Amino acid sequence: MRQEMSRGLLLRPFRRPGTCSQTIVTATPDMEPPELDLNKLSLTATPSNPDAPNGETFVDIGYWVRDDISGLGKVAFRLRDPQGIEHHYYHYHDNFWRSDHTAAVDI
Repeated sequence: MRQEMSRGLLLRPFRRPGTCSQTIVTATPDMEPPELDLNKLSLTATPSNPDAPNGETFVDIGYWVRDDISGLGKVAFRLRDPQGIEHHYYHYHDNFWRSDHTAAVDI
């Protein structure tokens, strides 16, 4: 799928033929993506049953993100279990689409 940035608006082609598109021009285009602070990432993993571990684990992921205009949308991430199976998750944080904020996730 082709994507392009045009004055602060991400344009994606429609999937259905016969639909039209609209370009929005703004006085304050958002040309910079959100910034993930790599120095403020955290990950902890704790067995759910430490006395007799069975592979089930509680995972906490923390991150710090900053954006100057439109903010941060949903955050997607994948975790791989010991069997090699990947699990995909989304995080909708408390300050969804607000600018200059932090977000943390606990799963």
